[in-house]
Amino acid sequence: MPSALSHDPSITVPGASTDNAVVIFDGTGGTGFGNSTILVDSGGNGRIGIATDTNIITLTNETVAVAGAITGVTALTVDNININGNTLSSTAGTDLFVTPLAGQQLILDGTIIIDAGVVTGATSITSTEFVGGGVGLTALNATQITSGTLPAARIGNDSIVEGKLNVSNAPTNGQVLTARSGVAGGFTWEAASAGGIDGTGVANKLAFWSDTDTLTQVATLQWNSGNHSLQLTRAGNVQIDMTPTGGSSVPYAISARTDGSLRFTNDTAGRIDMFVKSTGIVEFGNAIYIGRNNGSATNKSFGFHSKNTQSIGTSLAYIITAADGITAQGALIFVAGRESSGSTNKFYDLLMHTYRDTSSSPTVISSSNANSPSARTYDQNQSGLRLRMASGTYDVAVMVIEAPNVE
Repeated sequence: MPSALSHDPSITVPGASTDNAVVIFDGTGGTGFGNSTILVDSGGNGRIGIATDTNIITLTNETVAVAGAITGVTALTVDNININGNTLSSTAGTDLFVTPLAGQQLILDGTIIIDAGVVTGATSITSTEFVGGGVGLTALNATQITSGTLPAARIGNDSIVEGKLNVSNAPTNGQVLTARSGVAGGFTWEAASAGGIDGTGVANKLAFWSDTDTLTQVATLQWNSGNHSLQLTRAGNVQIDMTPTGGSSVPYAISARTDGSLRFTNDTAGRIDMFVKSTGIVEFGNAIYIGRNNGSATNKSFGFHSKNTQSIGTSLAYIITAADGITAQGALIFVAGRESSGSTNKFYDLLMHTYRDTSSSPTVISSSNANSPSARTYDQNQSGLRLRMASGTYDVAVMVIEAPNVE
């Protein structure tokens, strides 16, 4: 090793220097040495620094440690990671892992937090598709969904109103929603097309088809929602006809008549008349006939009649006449009377009446009196059965049971 350093031209060494400073050429001609601000640790610690910070760079085996910031570097590659500009990338065929210390979080932009697979703090996420069936999507507002579809399971019942459908126009009353491929969204509100149902009527009136596509009201039929009943009303008698199929062609009918009766009939003659009184009493007309003899309209197997109360005084008066429709020759007659003055005098008689037989008087089978009713006389002739009171005026009711005809 040389004992002296020579240089031509000669080099001027400064009179004073800084310990551990890196020497640099000084002067414009390069003829002298001078001190620099870079210091190298002479103690074998492998540190390089400056006068105010002597350990900016620390060198050990295969390690360079830098204290402070590194500036002015445009690209840096460490193992399989490259940092270039604003891009952090992997240079090997492996995944790029960004793993915070255990118990810590990865925070992006000071707001978005990623912790154990859960992302929070993101105010807006732009994506062409969310996979996984929409699991975890619990609340979305109108600005968060701009296109695409939602899973049906994520749409609550009764939650989509007309305004949220993609319809090309606003509706007016009476229009229908129609699919139209040529309009925005594929739906449009428009008037019902021809061929629909038309017709007019009054509320609660029943309707029928007057042609294949027109409904017309029935003026006499209406629904009463108050008592949940169907009402049939018209001037005069009201009748419902019923004709069975596969059997007799004779129609059956139920009619409400202006005389206060309800009639059930299956022909013009065979019928039952029901009179419903205001007192709630139901009467089957004034006669019931059971059976027919050989189909003759005049021959009854059994007949029952009753007559309303009649006022009978001291003159002979008919209590049964031909107009009552009694045609049998033999009949049992129950006669009950009460004095019209309001007294308690009453009588009850049971007679055998041989109608149209003038050769004998009616036979009184049994008689019963309450208190002191007047004596009475019965008489029969071709026109019927008569009664006369010895005194006073009595209200009299009659019930007749006819025996079979023997005519």
